[in-house]
Amino acid sequence: MDDRTQRIAAALADVPPTLLQTLVETAHEVSDQAPGLLAWLDHAATWELDRREGRTYLLQEPLAAIDDSEVPLGLDALAALSDQLGNESTLTEGDRDCLLTFIQTVSASISQARRHRH
Repeated sequence: MDDRTQRIAAALADVPPTLLQTLVETAHEVSDQAPGLLAWLDHAATWELDRREGRTYLLQEPLAAIDDSEVPLGLDALAALSDQLGNESTLTEGDRDCLLTFIQTVSASISQARRHRH
């Protein structure tokens, strides 16, 4: 796992199991314009839940699922997801913080990886 993916894995580890489902459900509500990102978020949430159960396999980096042409839409979807969850009144401040940290980590990873590809 590269450094960017390790940072994502560390941020995922802080997200409680019920919030992983909230994250995925909210992402699907916020945008259907970035299917690669949505597929990757499903993968990441499942990977984290499996990791906690002792099942180990490689966490794929976001750009493994997101086509270069979809990156701008994916970043926009992450921003919308951050806004939506940041304003979610049913979340505690701690829950909101760990979700927003995860989203920011993913967004930074995508941006950095894309710069290195070009």
